[in-house]
Amino acid sequence: MSKFIRFGALALTALALAACSESEANNEKPAPVPTVSIKAVSDTPSLDTRNFVGRLAPVSTVEMSFRVGGELVEMPVMEGTKVEKGALLAALDPVDYELAYRQAKLSEELARADFERKEKLLASRSVSNAVFDQSKTEYELRKVAAENAQRDLQHTRLEAPFDALITRRLTDTYTNVAAGAPVLRIQDISELRVKISVPEDLVRLVGQPGAMQVEASIPGIDRRFPLEYREHNTEANDVAQTYEVTFGMKPPEGLNLLPGMTASVAIRYAGPMGDKVADKMGVKPLSVPLSAVDTSVDGSFQVWVFDASTKQVSPRKVTLGSLEGERVPILSGLDGNEMIVAAGGPKLQDGMTVRSMNAF
Repeated sequence: MSKFIRFGALALTALALAACSESEANNEKPAPVPTVSIKAVSDTPSLDTRNFVGRLAPVSTVEMSFRVGGELVEMPVMEGTKVEKGALLAALDPVDYELAYRQAKLSEELARADFERKEKLLASRSVSNAVFDQSKTEYELRKVAAENAQRDLQHTRLEAPFDALITRRLTDTYTNVAAGAPVLRIQDISELRVKISVPEDLVRLVGQPGAMQVEASIPGIDRRFPLEYREHNTEANDVAQTYEVTFGMKPPEGLNLLPGMTASVAIRYAGPMGDKVADKMGVKPLSVPLSAVDTSVDGSFQVWVFDASTKQVSPRKVTLGSLEGERVPILSGLDGNEMIVAAGGPKLQDGMTVRSMNAF
């Protein structure tokens, strides 16, 4: 009987322990998903990439003025608008110039009639050569005067010499303006220019085809714009000892980029000439933060690559170059298109699901 009692007690104890274990298991919470900083390798600064602050500029800025003076009676353009080549910008009151042209034209016709009459008389020897020459000279002078009057009349209208952006109206209508006095300021934005100042070690590559790849980014716009070299200043700045370099870009459709806006310009050495310069400077095409480098079990270096589709990470062995500040060049193992964990590698495991802090 005592054996049955002891067996029952043991069975009850086992059931109690199993129930407690099951209760504790049910109360356990799933492990939290670690949050890490994710960065694109292609977006991390390369050691052979140099960044400069630039400013957008037009191809040219022109202050428009009349060649003749008079009362400004028409200015149909508004500041900040774009006009096509040949569009009317401003006009003077043409009445006085129309009368002057008519008067000059009548004088020309009168002189021409006298000249033709003297020419016939000369054929019959009724006038001397001197009288004929004087008549001919008078006719030519009247003809030139009529052409000048016609030109002055045409200059009472101011037309756009190119597709232009109206930047400022410098006077108002119904005011008298003198010849040569600016009335409008316009800009040629058929192409946007980006101007930066570079040091002398970089200006040596300027203008050499394929030596550099240049891109610009505008604050607030998640897009990069390729730039092409246009010109550079050969006189260094007296204070900073830098040279102004100008690049060009086509105005992007759908974006209202205006001269004067700030741009961030990234210059990367490229091509045979750029490779020589990069090798000479001891730089490599890719680099990552030192905090992104982890050590594997066998002692080799690795980084953690993030898969955006699965939200999981996996180790990738890499070959490192010489440490440069807080960044280290990657000699092999990455192609520049990966997303990597910028810090926290020692706490990760292959296949672990993580959350990017950039998503917040």
